[in-house]
Amino acid sequence: MKKTKNLIEKSENKEDIVLTIPALLELQKQIEEISRNINNQVVNNLFFNIEDVMKMTGWSRKTVEELFRHPEFPSTDLGKKQLVLKTAFINFFSVKRKSSERNTWINNQ
Repeated sequence: MKKTKNLIEKSENKEDIVLTIPALLELQKQIEEISRNINNQVVNNLFFNIEDVMKMTGWSRKTVEELFRHPEFPSTDLGKKQLVLKTAFINFFSVKRKSSERNTWINNQ
């Protein structure tokens, strides 16, 4: 294996990439910083917008927009922005819903 300038070792097999310990530690530090930034942005918000919900859930824009349009979802329009109060979002998803039902946004009690 050959050492490169950026602490990555390349093997003869093109599919293998071997990271050195310093490189792994640097990647871990970068990941932790990004995670802190995301958490700070989400924690400090009183409202979530569509992009925030997409980041938190990993859902597509289309799915989140459908959720925001659903009559039971506690979203509100503020100008051109669709928002949901953080506590309302948490309360909405704290109610158990069955994914086997056709429309999983509807409360199935």
